[in-house]
Amino acid sequence: MSAPWLIAAAFSASAAALATALYRSRASDRRARARLFTTTAELERISHAFARFAPMELVERVIASGVPTSGERKEVTVLFADLFGFTPLSESVDPSVLVRIP
Repeated sequence: MSAPWLIAAAFSASAAALATALYRSRASDRRARARLFTTTAELERISHAFARFAPMELVERVIASGVPTSGERKEVTVLFADLFGFTPLSESVDPSVLVRIP
């Protein structure tokens, strides 16, 4: 028959191994939660920034498609023009028709 101290030692070793595994699991869970919080905050920041310039439906589609959010810098030329009557026209015409107006 095994000595009681041998059983106690085996139990203590098992308990220590379980405690270590639990500690590592909880630490891993904390790191994962921190990454999730950071990622969620970044996604909300990007969504709000993008939503200022595009409809929320488009923002949600871009997010769902997994398009990378890293920026790209390019030198571009932009022409700002005030076209008489364009705003009322753009509000009353389908966008697919509007972009084909010469």
